Amino acid sequence: MTSRAIHCFLTVLTCSVCLTAVSHAEDLGAWAKIISFRPETKVQEKLQARPADAAGNRYKTLHIERARGNLFLHSTGLAITKMPASEGRPMAMAALMRYMRGHLDEFVDPAKFKTTFETPEEQKQWAADASEGSVVRFTTSGSASEYAFMLSESTTEHLTLTTVASSKSATERLVSGNVWISIATASPLEGCILRVRSAFRPTLAATHDDEWKVAEDFSALWVDFTDRVRSFVQSHSGDSLPELLPPTLANVPWTSVAKSFHQPTQAWAGVEGMWRSVDREQRF
Repeated sequence: MTSRAIHCFLTVLTCSVCLTAVSHAEDLGAWAKIISFRPETKVQEKLQARPADAAGNRYKTLHIERARGNLFLHSTGLAITKMPASEGRPMAMAALMRYMRGHLDEFVDPAKFKTTFETPEEQKQWAADASEGSVVRFTTSGSASEYAFMLSESTTEHLTLTTVASSKSATERLVSGNVWISIATASPLEGCILRVRSAFRPTLAATHDDEWKVAEDFSALWVDFTDRVRSFVQSHSGDSLPELLPPTLANVPWTSVAKSFHQPTQAWAGVEGMWRSVDREQRF
């Protein structure tokens, strides 16, 4: 091995160690935020105000604390060492995030997942900057599982998707929880770090084996998403090191983490109240 090759190897190894250390330092706080997350009231009300479809079905949010299964934590990511180019110039992180949100159907394999918006107008709304409250559905080609998400939070640095379902959804295949997609700088890379974290519980799986099957199917959607981002980066004059952030999937009993990690500050609209003040006139 030449001295240059050794130097490159050590640089990559050092980068990997640094990223792993940062990841471990941030993991608990990041997971607590995802587990506790609830959309703002105005976003929840936007979902509730959607008209019923021809069959009378309406969407409702699926609450992680009301699911029956264990808590699953899935993580995958991509170390982008060189940003993809647009019109001959490297994309800014915010531009890449906007592109991923606006072209979501390009980042899932159509042979594995069918991406559906109820109307062309909703698809345009999803791509717009003020897109909270819009809904997208993914249907797997193999098991015909359907995952519907409301875009519940959107910034230039991250998106939060909350699971929703219509009354015609197959409950035993559903999951309840949130998916967090973020993009951030990471020294010494010239590019950035893409992370996808999901915290969810199978809503009504019958057995532990069924839970794992549901969780693996759900996680496959986001592994595929990350792989397609990698392909996009490569095809637009960028580069990445996917080996630095491999997918992980773990589960833990909900009761063992609920008290410490599920501490929402937002109420579910129309379901519960939360204390605002000790003054009885301002409590809710």
